[in-house]
Amino acid sequence: MERQNVLLTGGRAFVTLELARHLARHGHRIIVAESMPVHLCRYSRCVANHYRVPAPNVEGDAFIDALIAIVQREKIDVLIPTCEEVFFVAQGLERLRPYCRVLCAPFEQLARLHSKWEFIQSAACYGLLVPQTYLFTSNADLHQFLQEHGESFVLKPVFSRFASKVVFADTVADQIEQLPITQEYPWVAQQRIDGEAFCSYSIVSDGKLLAHAVYPVYYRAGLGSCIHFAPVEHVAIDDWITRFLQYERFSGQIAFDLIVTPDGKVYPIECNPRATSGLHLFRQGQPLHRALLAPDEPVEQMLRPLLTNRAMIAIAMLVYGLPSLRSWAEARAWLRAFLHACDVVFDWSDPLPFLLQPLLFWYNWNESRKRGISILEFATYDIEWNGSSKVAC
Repeated sequence: MERQNVLLTGGRAFVTLELARHLARHGHRIIVAESMPVHLCRYSRCVANHYRVPAPNVEGDAFIDALIAIVQREKIDVLIPTCEEVFFVAQGLERLRPYCRVLCAPFEQLARLHSKWEFIQSAACYGLLVPQTYLFTSNADLHQFLQEHGESFVLKPVFSRFASKVVFADTVADQIEQLPITQEYPWVAQQRIDGEAFCSYSIVSDGKLLAHAVYPVYYRAGLGSCIHFAPVEHVAIDDWITRFLQYERFSGQIAFDLIVTPDGKVYPIECNPRATSGLHLFRQGQPLHRALLAPDEPVEQMLRPLLTNRAMIAIAMLVYGLPSLRSWAEARAWLRAFLHACDVVFDWSDPLPFLLQPLLFWYNWNESRKRGISILEFATYDIEWNGSSKVAC
């Protein structure tokens, strides 16, 4: 493969740093665009140049203008969005495509898959198994629903991330009026499925899986993101995802959260049509760059991570994993998981992102305090996209 100039957006994310390192070590030149002045990729030696761009959800047109200017200046061949700025890149596809290839699905498709309501409705339209899911645009509707259906449901906004807004119906029965449910900010109630939680990450071209990883969720940051990654083979999950993506004819990066019941049924919980942490499971020696940069080239078989690969967000394992332990057996399991996984940031040949994590944490903490929001909310406050919900079979 010829050397390509690649522009990555979302330089704050662990997965963007992973992509930058992977692509650079396969001979490609990496440029990063990010709206935050302090971010992981800024300090990586695998990044040839970095640019600060306007906040996508504040200055959308200016954001696209800035990307076009970078593409022209750096002679970019491929633009790869990684985080939720993908929605704003998608809105600018017609303006960007004359200048470079953009690894991004159309905006309407991304918006539908990102919606916790529309995604489930789409899967149901395809005849796939889904959990019971109901849409609410007022507190009164939710109150009536709970009276009729009981409380074995999980409540969450149609557009949210990291499970930061998830509540359980049986814990808010007398606090429903406090939930900010409106026509403009709808919520869903989703059937609570008992079973084992899994996540997936895939690179797809016109509905065909080019690279694919599935991993169980053992350790989380609170109720949200998985922080330890160990790949598994799961035929039933692979079948559900393969069928869904074929129906969608999707192209780009995509991820799913799923529950598998004790009797083997696979239920999708939500979809993230962007890069996620499963990307960390692909080692540098694997040709992930071909799936990203040359998706039309014929391949013998889909790329999967080696089952011996292990990755983790080490700081999160210490901050969230340790306090969650309730027995010596859990402590031993946590220690084994910690000792046998590689931190997603640490790299002997590219040490600054790891060493400067205290600076990054201080910046995020200070800025979140100024705005009166949590660090988790600050992580995406300028790139979040929260749209409207419409779907038809």
